[in-house]
Amino acid sequence: MCGRFTANVKKKELEEEWNLAVPSEFRPRYNIAPSQLHPVIIGNTASVINMYTWGLVPEWIQDLSKVKPLINTRIESLIDGKVSLHTPCLIPATSWFEWMPDKARQPFLIKPTEHKLFTFAGICHTRILPKNQEQRTFSIVTTEAEKSIADIHHRMPLIIGKEAQSKWLQNLQGHSMKDFVDSASNLKYEFYPVSSLVNKPANDVEDVLKEFRETLF
Repeated sequence: MCGRFTANVKKKELEEEWNLAVPSEFRPRYNIAPSQLHPVIIGNTASVINMYTWGLVPEWIQDLSKVKPLINTRIESLIDGKVSLHTPCLIPATSWFEWMPDKARQPFLIKPTEHKLFTFAGICHTRILPKNQEQRTFSIVTTEAEKSIADIHHRMPLIIGKEAQSKWLQNLQGHSMKDFVDSASNLKYEFYPVSSLVNKPANDVEDVLKEFRETLF
């Protein structure tokens, strides 16, 4: 699962990394939570990065008040064909947070060792609402956690390396999902505990990233 992540880079860094225009409202983010807007990359011929809401709402949902948006989508569901692929997309990120599955619920920051800026695999969808308004939403694709971080959580976002980003943005049915999973498993990860400051989405501040070490004095 992935319930929080970061994109603590400047607008210019995103534009230079993918040679795409980034909306002016983008700013460095330290605690991105579901239901919030975030830049999403769609298609190999795109010229801009559009802002989408985290939490995918499928087309077949009629009553939006009774649905829980899909913040994560299991890669296994895509492989089995149990979930519609919608549109493949890439979600820029710099790290993500997970909580230990015990009573203490200690949060950890996790990121690839050799990549400051990378992308999560995602699927997205645009619904046309009454009065022709657009509702743009996305979901982060998850896979089994790499061994070094599996004790923190058994799932993790599927990271798409630079060399595979173009393939992910194409029709996924033409590529093996296993290839994307294998590529992500070759990455090395680093992690450290952070304070409970991250528990509240309102705390979208740099202090959320600081390593937390509990002391007796």
